[in-house]
Amino acid sequence: MDLSPFSRTLARMLRWMVAICFVPAAFGAGLGPFTQVSDVGSVSQPARAEFESKLGTLTMSAGGENIWGTHDAFGYAWKQMHGDVALSARVEFHGAGAQPHRKAGLMLRASLAPDSAYADLVVHGNGLTSLQYRETTGGPTHEIQCAQLAPSALKLEKRGDIMIVSLANAEGIYEKMGCSIRVALKANFYAGLVLCAHDPAGYETADFKHVTLGIAGDRGDTRISSIEILDLETLERRMVYHSATPLSAVSFTKSGDAVCYRDEGVLNRFKLDGSEMPVAVGAENVADCETAYVPGVTPAQLPKQARGHPTFPRRSPDGLTIAYLVGALRDDSADFTLLSIAANGGEPRELAHFHSGAEALGSSPWSGDGKRLVFASREAD
Repeated sequence: MDLSPFSRTLARMLRWMVAICFVPAAFGAGLGPFTQVSDVGSVSQPARAEFESKLGTLTMSAGGENIWGTHDAFGYAWKQMHGDVALSARVEFHGAGAQPHRKAGLMLRASLAPDSAYADLVVHGNGLTSLQYRETTGGPTHEIQCAQLAPSALKLEKRGDIMIVSLANAEGIYEKMGCSIRVALKANFYAGLVLCAHDPAGYETADFKHVTLGIAGDRGDTRISSIEILDLETLERRMVYHSATPLSAVSFTKSGDAVCYRDEGVLNRFKLDGSEMPVAVGAENVADCETAYVPGVTPAQLPKQARGHPTFPRRSPDGLTIAYLVGALRDDSADFTLLSIAANGGEPRELAHFHSGAEALGSSPWSGDGKRLVFASREAD
């Protein structure tokens, strides 16, 4: 149909007005420190965001099925960055929500492709706070669950290839949690805020308050050590304790409700329900650190399929599986790979990557039911 000149002009004006309505949610000063908001992966509704400069608050609405597995779908307010950066914000969902694993938080990402390498620090709808990461394009997603639930604010730093987590304490002061991992990002990467409904048809809204994005400041000399428990079915890691002093030689107690470890050489016990502070162990209470008997094994006794230069082999309670470490020590620490292998041979299974000292595994790192492993990790230099 041939439109009159007036109709053509009116149509052009309407198209221009529609475009203007959507620009603030996509580009420019309307997003504070970020340059664009867009969707990563397939979503049912496009992400939208606006920034309130007086309060320093970015409000975002987004859908998306998940940030997990080998590909993601979520809303992302981002800016391209390079070098070492620090990103922080206070995260608050709107409403109760239907999904306990809806996610909102901070992300550093190699690209906007749904299978990109990334590291994020997110709060779930149920309060779970975790460092999630995909080390390689198209690879699986892994998770380190922080001990602190629903912190008042989050901070994620990139120091070279090391991603470091800090959470705000009750006084609003950021404290490093010991959550750190190596993820190699491109020279130019994306830094920003993420929101995911955890539901293909869902749509969530969250406020990101006191948002900051900039060059990482002085790191300081302290390197946090942590005690982590690995679920052997899901390979999820959960932090249960952290310290500014080196931790090592972590083992489950015979009862299974506590772990014993060395803190700068001193033996301590920590109850896993968090009901008490760590207790020093001496002659009078050494029975508190009794471990289940575990048949010994030497590196030479490992099946021939155990690759690399295996160290600290530890047999499972049923004797059928051996966990061990691979990593070259340098200055009394290393980037380790934790693996397991059937005692009678077969292909090894990669369980986790982490940085630690020479005694990352204690004499009895297996839980009594053989479903979990405990180890000491350490923030890398």
